[in-house]
Amino acid sequence: MAAYGLFAALGEELAEEVELVVVGGGGLAARALDVLGPLPERLAMLSWLHEASEGFEPLSGFAERLEVRHFGLLTVRVASRRDQIHFEIFAGHEDHLHALAPTQRELDYIATAS
Repeated sequence: MAAYGLFAALGEELAEEVELVVVGGGGLAARALDVLGPLPERLAMLSWLHEASEGFEPLSGFAERLEVRHFGLLTVRVASRRDQIHFEIFAGHEDHLHALAPTQRELDYIATAS
């Protein structure tokens, strides 16, 4: 995934530990990624990281499904496929949703769980 190379380079440049929770970006293949919570000032200038849409309510069990990756001083928690689909529907990112190509079963689950 292209984002992992960017995260690795960023993790090497940081002077202190930073943690991000990535919820959107079409499966980390997009040119921009959406993260929960405010971006640390040091990262706010990066054009490929965006704060996720306000009002997003993750599905139950969100935290337990996060995949944790470490890149030097950068810790990235990546939302599960199900949670990424849910976010992209919420945010109205049709291109990202299309990139994820959700199945009808996944869409049905999200519709009943949210």
